[in-house]
Amino acid sequence: AAELALAVVDHPRDSFLDYAARQTTRELKPVWIPAVLAGRLNVEGKIQRLIFAVEATQATELIPRLVDDLQAGKVADEHRSQVLELIGALGQPQHLRLVLDQALAAGAPPAETAELLKAVLTAQRRRNTRPAGELLPVAQLLQSPAPEVAILAAECLASWKLTAAMPELQAIATSSGRLEALRKAAILALAALDSDETRNTLQDLAANETAESVSAAAVAALVPLQPQLAAKISIEWLRKSTSPEEQGHVVQAFLQKQGAPDLLASALSDQTLPEDVAKIALRSVTGSGREEPKLIAALTQAGGIRSEPKLLTAAQMAEMVAEIRGQGDPARGEAIFRRTDLSCFKCHAIGGAGG
Repeated sequence: AAELALAVVDHPRDSFLDYAARQTTRELKPVWIPAVLAGRLNVEGKIQRLIFAVEATQATELIPRLVDDLQAGKVADEHRSQVLELIGALGQPQHLRLVLDQALAAGAPPAETAELLKAVLTAQRRRNTRPAGELLPVAQLLQSPAPEVAILAAECLASWKLTAAMPELQAIATSSGRLEALRKAAILALAALDSDETRNTLQDLAANETAESVSAAAVAALVPLQPQLAAKISIEWLRKSTSPEEQGHVVQAFLQKQGAPDLLASALSDQTLPEDVAKIALRSVTGSGREEPKLIAALTQAGGIRSEPKLLTAAQMAEMVAEIRGQGDPARGEAIFRRTDLSCFKCHAIGGAGG
């Protein structure tokens, strides 16, 4: 009966048939798992059946079989991601070690290495389970020419709290020659490792880094660690910033830390911000759905924002309409509308999107 139920996986099925197959597989779990382990139920060359059965029943007993098939090259590319997801979700440290060893193998294709790293990262984030054995060799992947691999390596090192990797992460975070996405991943990793040394690095990047996305990441990373200092640093950063998107990211970091919005409001006391910057910050606050009256008042005052609408004369209105007709770009307008930091989607709709 179990073999017949699993045979359904080989064919197209609707939701009702899929449910029936899953239910049957669960009910017959005490029968078919021993049969697979003993070789009485043949799933050789039918990896999709094994994937379906393990996923439906969370059968950890069969994870070693999936790992063996993966190492033996018996898993087709179309099923590889599913197998790795299951290993990440259910595998024990010894199974994850085998996956990590494959990621570290010389000559492994970058796409394959990335999938393998995602599997071990999933295990750590969801189940606090890491591969057995020495993990620091993952740091060598920080030098991978494939950005995704290097970024995932930084995320793994951070999740495993490998302080021994701090020098490499600091070198990347402070190197203007590295990709900004990788530098930001290194910054997040340094924040996760959290020491006096990493805090000093983050403070220096927040205050002096010229790449705005990197300095914004450093400011945001400081908020959970040193919210009062981050609030003080962020004022000067906001004054110099020219990127509305990064401004929104920094303000969001304060909104996500309890008590931080009030610290930012206090830091803004007797300070000034460019009006446009203050408006972007206000949109981030009001768009978050949170009640932050102190921060709203502080931003309004710092930006010199008047509560009453600005009224245009007939001549000013005609000039604006003419400029819009002559220079307006609907595609660029839509791109601005879709920006997450502006929160336009939450209240307004254009072309069937938002609202």
